[in-house]
Amino acid sequence: MTLEELVNSGSQQNKTGEYEYNGRKIIFLDLNGVQPDGIKSRVELAKTLIFASQPDSVLLLTDFRDMRYDRERTDYAKQVSIDIKPFVKKSALLGIEGLKKIIMQSLMVFSGRTNMKPFAEVKDALEWLIKL
Repeated sequence: MTLEELVNSGSQQNKTGEYEYNGRKIIFLDLNGVQPDGIKSRVELAKTLIFASQPDSVLLLTDFRDMRYDRERTDYAKQVSIDIKPFVKKSALLGIEGLKKIIMQSLMVFSGRTNMKPFAEVKDALEWLIKL
């Protein structure tokens, strides 16, 4: 199964992990359909993988589709965004629409990260991540 197929599989099983796409390492943070109380454990797993990487090397794909969040998790996301900034080269975000788009824009301003981009399609996100 390709990474694109895995992301689009619809499985509620946690798919957070390190994968290969066209010869490039991608860290995938699977938050699709996750309720607020399940977010932290998945993010901590992704952070472990990110912190084990070289600075400015991580290609990060995060799936926010159908994710439920609240104020506490939004504040947590801001802190995580700052923590991982030195390691992340590019960050593609799936499922950013409506209020999530406003939150993403505030995260970018708050964290100083300019290497984040929203996508509707997994294939487009992956191709952008691996493009030099």
